Amino acid sequence: MNEANESGTPLVAEFARAFRLHEAGKLREAYLRYDAILKVMPGHAPALHYSGVVLYQSGQLVPAIERIRAAIAIDDGSGEAWSNLGIALKAYGNEAAALNAFREAARRAPDDVKILTNLAASALAANEFSEAEAASRQLLARDGNNAAGWFILALSLEPAGRMLEALDAAGRAAGLAPEKESYASLKGQIEVGIGAPEKARQTLESALARHPMSTVLRFELASLLEFRLSGQVAAAAAYEQVLRVDPKHGAALSQLTFLRARLADWQDRDALVAQYRAGVAEGRPALSPFALLSLPSSRAEQRKCAETWTASLIRVPPARPRRALSGERLRIGYLSGDFHS
Repeated sequence: MNEANESGTPLVAEFARAFRLHEAGKLREAYLRYDAILKVMPGHAPALHYSGVVLYQSGQLVPAIERIRAAIAIDDGSGEAWSNLGIALKAYGNEAAALNAFREAARRAPDDVKILTNLAASALAANEFSEAEAASRQLLARDGNNAAGWFILALSLEPAGRMLEALDAAGRAAGLAPEKESYASLKGQIEVGIGAPEKARQTLESALARHPMSTVLRFELASLLEFRLSGQVAAAAAYEQVLRVDPKHGAALSQLTFLRARLADWQDRDALVAQYRAGVAEGRPALSPFALLSLPSSRAEQRKCAETWTASLIRVPPARPRRALSGERLRIGYLSGDFHS
């Protein structure tokens, strides 16, 4: 670490200068200085690590992962390096490897709030709900005012049916970070889940007072009015408000079109039908193929709408190799329409 670069500057000072440039957002200059250090000392773990971070910040995920892994191979004691590896792997789409990296990071830095947040969020994304709960509780033990920790805790409790605990956690998250639409949204969803639709309505309306342009909150309120509170007319008005903010909101257009027909309200019917068919033609997501069945449409449009709808709901598994039929009798299975989506 006391070696010097070609200009005679000690590597400690050179790394400190590179890191300051990095912190200032001067990525190119920082990267060049990190690389200059690595030319003199290829095994300089911090330079490998942070040059990998620069590559990640520049969108170069594969070389970023390679550099951070090389840093860890030299010095695996840095929780920050493991965490940054996890962030890069997550961005690359390797969720399983990212979760393992965050686990290693938390082992080395069990008191680091950011690392615990990454671990909890990654475990939640992998449906490892017990691990997400444990990590979020570990995080909250260190920072009880961490809104993200309460939010993740609520999401990890909900699948286990621990709804009252989840509601408490979601309420704390929404109270600590009222600017986060998703926190109020989750609180409203849980209130609906425990059979308290009026409380959910109050939650959503209160959040909308702070975020009047939120299509997420407005759509949830419209759905609540339509399906839980028998307020179809008010629901239609709320769907209209969503479309005024976002004319390409497929789900709102689907529900408004269906609901208008149910209410025998034919105002702007032709315009809605034209908007729907135009959305189908452009492959707009969340347009319901079921709602399209009641509109003037061709079979080709119905098929395209159904394919677009389905593609947004499922992850297509890798294709399996074909195999010859065995010659046995075919078995046919029937799926009930009650499975819904």
